Amino acid sequence: MRQRLVSFGLLFLLVLPVKAQTALTWEQTLDLLGDTEDVESIGWASTGSLLGDLFVQKMDINTITREDLEQLPFLSAQQVEDICEYVYKYSPLKTLDELAMIESLDAETRLVLQQFLRIDEMDEKPGSLPSLATIAKYGKNELTAYAQVPFYDREGDKNGYLGEKYRHWLRYTFNYGDRVKAAFVGAQDPGEPFFANKNSWGYDYYSFYLQLKKVGRIKSLVVGRYRARFGMGLVMNTNFSFGKLMSLSSLGRSTSQVTGHTSRMDGLYLQGAATTVALSKQIDLSAFASYRKIDATLTDDGEGIATLLTSGYHRTESEMQCKHNASQTVAGGDLTWHDHGFTFGLTGLFTQYSKPLQPNTNQLYHAHSPQGKDFWNIGVHYGFLRGAFSFSGETATGDSHALATVNSISYALNSRLSLMALQRFYSYKFYTIFGRSFGEATSTQNESGIYLGAEWKPLDGLTLMGYSDVAYFPRARYMVSDSSHAWDNLLQATYQRGYFKLQARYRIKFSERDNADKTDLERKTDQRGRFSVTYQPAAWQVKTQVDIASSSFQENSFGWMVSEQVAYRQPKWQVGGTIAYFHTDDYDSRVYLFEPGMIYTMNFPMFYGEGIHYALQAKWTPSKRLMASAKFQTNDYFDRSAIGSGLQRIDASSQSELELQVKWTF
Repeated sequence: MRQRLVSFGLLFLLVLPVKAQTALTWEQTLDLLGDTEDVESIGWASTGSLLGDLFVQKMDINTITREDLEQLPFLSAQQVEDICEYVYKYSPLKTLDELAMIESLDAETRLVLQQFLRIDEMDEKPGSLPSLATIAKYGKNELTAYAQVPFYDREGDKNGYLGEKYRHWLRYTFNYGDRVKAAFVGAQDPGEPFFANKNSWGYDYYSFYLQLKKVGRIKSLVVGRYRARFGMGLVMNTNFSFGKLMSLSSLGRSTSQVTGHTSRMDGLYLQGAATTVALSKQIDLSAFASYRKIDATLTDDGEGIATLLTSGYHRTESEMQCKHNASQTVAGGDLTWHDHGFTFGLTGLFTQYSKPLQPNTNQLYHAHSPQGKDFWNIGVHYGFLRGAFSFSGETATGDSHALATVNSISYALNSRLSLMALQRFYSYKFYTIFGRSFGEATSTQNESGIYLGAEWKPLDGLTLMGYSDVAYFPRARYMVSDSSHAWDNLLQATYQRGYFKLQARYRIKFSERDNADKTDLERKTDQRGRFSVTYQPAAWQVKTQVDIASSSFQENSFGWMVSEQVAYRQPKWQVGGTIAYFHTDDYDSRVYLFEPGMIYTMNFPMFYGEGIHYALQAKWTPSKRLMASAKFQTNDYFDRSAIGSGLQRIDASSQSELELQVKWTF
């Protein structure tokens, strides 16, 4: 134990001064976004895939549209509008450094934004689609392969799982600028059969799409698998959503977009075709249709759907029996008008299942879940942007004949202070199959609340961000048998000067849970704190971080973690390492750590108990066409002789694995 802590402490001393850099790597870009957000409230898997796409297949700044920029969740409504206006006035831009002329873009946001943009030198007529020969000649192909090799066996690997213990995936993408995109993904989770059982075609999961953009009046046309979001997401949002802290930026806008789906997540996507057409300069029409097989657990008689499954796991006989045993048909559209800062849109959606949804309504938290085969929703979304003031919202209903509404207002008093307020009301009777919007809970149902947030820059280099969110739940929820409340508060301070960046964050959340006898509700208090120091000259990045977590409900739980991350980068290669010591009383005081990973992924491992986490990563780029990376990591626990339970149980106190990735561009 002492030797481990000594080796851990030595990494704290590894700091070398070198000239500052301005370009970010993929890992540094994610690190900045990870510093901004709270990991517990977001779905980072799909986020990493989408941002990975945009990072590799960068958007041409001179032909960029509002819909393009709205794919980047860290931009505010004002920033999106200001960028579009600047490009319209001064296009063609000769360099991305011109973004410094946009007052609403601070230095850090501009630095991250530049990682997703390029200056396109291809000469083509606006709105025209080049010939197939031109597309084939100037288009870029990318083939990426990934494998994860575990140096351990789970119980299911010995007896229970249908396949081998390795995770692997293959991904091919083609893009001609941002006008033509195509992608194909095949993925396999550990334990799933490969070229066997129901997977006779090889991989357990496939995804594909072809997308055309900016062709005449067609803003976007996608065939294959895709995602869509309109307005504030009450009716349709199969895209990712960030949490409450980044909402200070992203919720100041109303979004309408259709994008291809290349995430390895098996839920929340549509399959078929979707398009957005500009009927005029002010009016856009989107239409989509989808049919896909879905995973579900069926009722005892096999005539109904008890639970919709989105995990995508097909490792055991029982999981395989749930694969594609039902189907889902979706059709809908959106009509949006925007002019001089005003936006108004109408979204409609119809969903049908091959078998009726029949959830167990004897469970109180399922009392108002959707039931039946046919469902519809309709909503209006609206917004107004004028200078530093923005307002956006959406109101929806459906076959539930109940109401849901979410509305936000933001105002930048000056370049240093901006405020936001958000109100939501989701009736306990309201339900939507594809809706996801702002909230404390995961569904847009049974919740009302008020969110207040602020961002203040009192001094050069110092940024204060914070929010307070009060929520009320009128009906039962999971582990809560009566009406309840929640109050979530966070304050974050970031100070950056020269090579150094200091960040401190504190979050406290009050909620209510059933007591042991389920006769009354008891208060649950969760607190999290973080302090980090980052030193980042030209070639080095050194980050020291301390995390604490506590939970008070029936019993008290406390945990902490100290971590160190070091990376050294050269033009053709880079190496890095992470070491973290964690000590928590139990799962309730678990801690999280952002850690650099492979491209198209985001890695936020969670730890509880006592132990040390080690990771080493290396990337080699011998040419612009070839990249190879590897990562080895170990979790070494001091408080247990076995890890996990059931088929996931590992009969050892340590868990090691190797990740390999190769990317070839041609």
